[in-house]
Formats: sequence, structure tokens, C-alpha cells
Amino acid sequence: MTKIKITTTQHIDIEYELASVFDRILAWLVDFMIIIGYLLVAMSIVQSVNPDADRGAMALVALPIFFYHLVMEWMFNGRSVGKMALRLRVIRLDGSPPNVGNYLMRWIFRLLETNPALFYGIVAIGSVAISEKGQRIGDMLAGTTVIRTQRKVGIQDTIFARTGSDYEPVFPAVAGMNDRDAGTVKDVLRMYRRERDPKLLNICANRVCHVLEIVPPKAMTSEQFLRHVLRDYSHLN
Repeated sequence: MTKIKITTTQHIDIEYELASVFDRILAWLVDFMIIIGYLLVAMSIVQSVNPDADRGAMALVALPIFFYHLVMEWMFNGRSVGKMALRLRVIRLDGSPPNVGNYLMRWIFRLLETNPALFYGIVAIGSVAISEKGQRIGDMLAGTTVIRTQRKVGIQDTIFARTGSDYEPVFPAVAGMNDRDAGTVKDVLRMYRRERDPKLLNICANRVCHVLEIVPPKAMTSEQFLRHVLRDYSHLN
């Protein structure tokens, strides 16, 4: 299991599990089957409506598949249907969310790396296999990679924490946070539950206190403080 350490915009190091070559091939196969299915259905409909449809009409119907990966990753936060099925996601190496330019760069080089003239993806597979960060050429130029995400997603895996209607926020200043900040806090707490390393927990708590100018009670541990921060953020937003 290969991991990569990403430094977030809050200057906190988070470890993610890299998607393996096998994961990415399976995700590609799922997407490929969806593309083929779309082509078969769309062309059947066109021929049933107009049996004399020319190649231009067929090419127009096939046009959406050309932009499939670009549009899917842009609209669904770095995930195509195949990546969703395999619980994979595109992230940037600097910890910030990928933008349209990143997805565009990955898409342009996907067209080259999976070109039949280049051995049907062998270039991409080889690049991912030997790259320390699991990157194909498009990823290297876009500054991205592909990671595995949680296998089960529930409220415990979101930035939100349960609070009752009568809940009173302990630290109202957390209203100045955004979803990305809260997500980082959630990731840190998740890593602490898994690795029981208090160092990352303390760094995150100190950073939140510094940015939001919060002074927690001396008896409150870093873990308790960050859990209060998440509950307060959920309640205030």
C-alpha cells in the first residue's frame, strides 16, 4: 500500500493512499463500458429515427464521449463513474482542489497516453507504475495524482457532526472557517483514530487556535478541541 503526503493550504501534512495501477485500470474499464454502451444506444436511436443518417450525424452523436472524462472529473470533484465505483479521486499535490485547468491538462494528455498508436495506454500504465507519486504524464504536468477514498461513506466521513437543535456553540469563531478547513480537521481526526499519533493532532489544533484566535480551556485536549470545532462549525453552517 503506497501512500503520499500532501501539505494542505493550512500547512498540515495529510497522508493519502495512492490508487494502484490495477485500481486505475479497473476504473478505466468501467468508464470504457459506459462509453461503449452510450455509443450503441445512441447510434441505434439515430438509425431508428433516420436510417439514412450520414457519418456526420454519427460523429455528432459520438461527440460527448470525446469530452467524457473532462466533464465528469470537473463536475464530480475529480471522479468519473469508474473512479466513483472504485472509490478513487483526483487531487492536487499542493493540497488545494483541482481546477478546470488541471482537469484540462489531464484530459489532453489522456488522449495522447491512451492513443492506439501508443500501444493503448501502455505509456500511461508504465508511467503510473514507476512514478513515486502514482502519476501518468498528464498528472505530472497538471500537478495531480489519484488517491483511494473511504470505502464506506456516511455522516462520519463528511465534515458534518451531529448536533441537536438546543446545541450551544463552544467556539463561535469557527464560523470564519470554510468547508475545506473543516474537511482538513476531519481528516486529521480520522488519521489520529487510525495511527494514534498526537503530533499531527496538536499541530492542527494549534493552527486552528492561531488562525481563529481561539483560546481553549487548559483542561481541554487537542482531540476534544477539534471535535468541538467540527460540531460548532456544523451547527453554525
